[in-house]
This record gives sequence, C-alpha cells and structure tokens, in this order.
Amino acid sequence: MEIYLSGVPPSYASEILEVLEGHMDLLVRYFERQSYFEFCAVSLLFAYEGDAEVPLADRAAPFVWLVDFAHTIAGCSQVDDNFLYGLRTFRDVMKRVRDDYAERVARGR
Repeated sequence: MEIYLSGVPPSYASEILEVLEGHMDLLVRYFERQSYFEFCAVSLLFAYEGDAEVPLADRAAPFVWLVDFAHTIAGCSQVDDNFLYGLRTFRDVMKRVRDDYAERVARGR
C-alpha cells in the first residue's frame, strides 16, 4: 500500500486509506453471508483522486471494486472462508498502513 500511495501527502494518504478500509469492511460483511460463489482468484481494483490539491468536496471518492472473475465457481452453498481470509488480511494491512500515516501526520512529517 505504501508503494501505491508513494508521493501522496501523509494526511491525504490517511484519508484515502480510511475510505478504502470502509469499503473493505463492506466487502467482508457481504462475503460473510454470501454462499453461492467460491473464488479461486479475483483482483481488487483500488482507485482514488491523485491530486491532493483538489478540494475535498470536489474529489472523486476512493473506491474498491472486485474485478476479474474468471476463476469463480457457482453453486457452492457455503461461505468462502479462504476468500474471506484474504479480504480480512488485506484490510488489516491497510489499517496498519493507515495508522502509520496517521502517526506521521501527528508528528508533523
């Protein structure tokens, strides 16, 4: 995530990660109930407004999309625990990186 956000001011990076983490939370909650599909591989697309100088009210909101469903199995009738593990792990990594950026902002770096 730090490479993805390289060059972004820490305060803006923290904002971006907070929104993306919220999106990841929504995905986790959905897939905790979803039992029709099993994912062998899927990609996550993260996007955000790259210009930190654009006023907050005018920025497109950061988002996460699931893309590339080529390796999906339908009709499984159970929650995909492996997929959930991956989503939760990545969300936790995002949270740690966000906390690091927030700490940098608090220290004025």
